[in-house]
Amino acid sequence: YNFLNALHFTSIFQKPDFYGLSLSLGAVEVKLIELVNAYRAIANKGLWTEFKVIKGFKNRTGERVFSEEAGYIITDVLSDNSARIKAFGDDSPLNLPFPCAVKTGTTKNFKDNWCVGFTDRYAVGVWVGNFDCSPMNGVSGISGAGPLFRDIMIELHRKEYPRTSDKL
Repeated sequence: YNFLNALHFTSIFQKPDFYGLSLSLGAVEVKLIELVNAYRAIANKGLWTEFKVIKGFKNRTGERVFSEEAGYIITDVLSDNSARIKAFGDDSPLNLPFPCAVKTGTTKNFKDNWCVGFTDRYAVGVWVGNFDCSPMNGVSGISGAGPLFRDIMIELHRKEYPRTSDKL
């Protein structure tokens, strides 16, 4: 709860006991832009800054929300194509031709799903769902938002792939 507040999640406005232990599993509805910006903090090695949507938006000074080491470890885990094979297969939408840290999520009853990730240049989030909140008959983050995420990342890096250093 405190960590999410440090990441400036304004959509979490209830007291911690309202959410219970499921908060640690991601069972709280949040704004996609806030989720993407939290992943940007991982990409920025623990520094949170306001997001930029419009080119030329003046950025605030970064706030350290976790250590560089934690950011490195999370990036390494989320970038491991080999680790994803067991869950998603070797031909999953998350198996990109360049380094990319990525995570999917699916809500209870398949109401909606998302895919969020980053390279050394971009942070991207994709939400898939029905606007009336009806279930999507088994569509998960890997089958719903995942393919869109892949297409967006490939298009963003069409002219130049991300660097392949240890910094992602």
